[in-house]
Amino acid sequence: MVNPPVEPGGYFGQQALNSGEGDFNQIEFLVSQMLGRLNTCTLVRVEAVHGTGLSTMGTVDVTPLVNQVTGDGQAIPHTTIHGLPYFRIQGGLNAIICDPKAGDIGFCVFADRDISGVKNAQGPALPGSRRRFDYSDGLYFGGWNKSAPTNYVLVDDAGIQVQTPSGLVKITGGTMEFHGPATFFDAVEFKAAVTADSTITASGEIKSGTVKLTTHKHSGVTAGGANSGPPVP
Repeated sequence: MVNPPVEPGGYFGQQALNSGEGDFNQIEFLVSQMLGRLNTCTLVRVEAVHGTGLSTMGTVDVTPLVNQVTGDGQAIPHTTIHGLPYFRIQGGLNAIICDPKAGDIGFCVFADRDISGVKNAQGPALPGSRRRFDYSDGLYFGGWNKSAPTNYVLVDDAGIQVQTPSGLVKITGGTMEFHGPATFFDAVEFKAAVTADSTITASGEIKSGTVKLTTHKHSGVTAGGANSGPPVP
């Protein structure tokens, strides 16, 4: 059994110098070659991503990062594996969507049967062929990038942090903090103290208890003889 050509017309075998010496070494080499066909799990780099966002099943093209090795120790890089489904957290119609990006590093596991029929039918199906533990039947689980994330959801013992390009939201000990602009498109009810270190702007009504900001009147004050002017910006 030989590797793909490294250069036109050139092949490198996987036999070591002692592979043919004696029955044991010969049998060991044959068994090793057979086991080498069984792909289980390996680290890969994402080369391209397909079907992102609200697609039913996204796929990635990946390249295994652990090189093949010839009998004399030369490295043979892998080629790209195309169209592997990638994992995301989904239950029913609920999901957390965080699509892979080209350059991410993650790991692939490889099914022990041909899963192409199941991928096409999205349900029970016969195996598409008799191949086993093949690179074509991989599933991608991400992953990490070489750089620290800039947008994230962090959950730890202190609470929850949601970092976005426009600011940070922190939820700790029953307190929610907005470090940056925040926009609410529906009614918002606060049942605890609200502290703001910047401007609060509302296009609708602001109400505290039963008191509305735009229409409330003060008690215990003698009314004047004229209406007040408009609010001063």
